[in-house]
Amino acid sequence: MALLICLVLLIAFFALASESFLTTRNITNVPGQASLAMIGGIGLAIVVISGAIDVSIGSLAGAVSMPLVVVMNATGSLELGITSALLLALMIGVVKATFPLMSVSTR
Repeated sequence: MALLICLVLLIAFFALASESFLTTRNITNVPGQASLAMIGGIGLAIVVISGAIDVSIGSLAGAVSMPLVVVMNATGSLELGITSALLLALMIGVVKATFPLMSVSTR
């Protein structure tokens, strides 16, 4: 209940502080920008609920985003950037699956 009250207070504060806060554009833009964090959070919740605690999703997302940006800047190709990011994620996944002692598990 306290979190809901804090959320309402934050919305009220920003609505009074900025006239563009409660506009349709902003209300539709915020969920779009937060979607990546929400997808990661849902996946992490599933992993934690299943009993295999793995808190490395933040470092994995950071590590995988680097080749995406570097390749996109160097080549200007979104496809190559995404491919390089997916390949790095695959390599990290193979290493983590091969050496399971490196991750914390409650099983």
